[in-house]
Amino acid sequence: MTKVVYEVKNENQLRKVIEKLEDAKLDYKSWTEQPENILTAIATKPYRREDVGDAFKKCQLFRWESQNFITNKTHQNFIYFI
Repeated sequence: MTKVVYEVKNENQLRKVIEKLEDAKLDYKSWTEQPENILTAIATKPYRREDVGDAFKKCQLFRWESQNFITNKTHQNFIYFI
């Protein structure tokens, strides 16, 4: 099994991915940052790439750039595709 981490630009894009997952009737888990109530991440259960590909079509693969990641003060939104 391969684990893939995608990055989205903002919370709105993350919500669009959730809508596509719900339309396709795919299971996922979402995390909301408290007390700010900000959606920060989602994870899917294991699916074949062809089953979830449409939902993640506009997402980019997350690339770890430690300097930029640590100094970036904005919230990072992630999608964990397992």
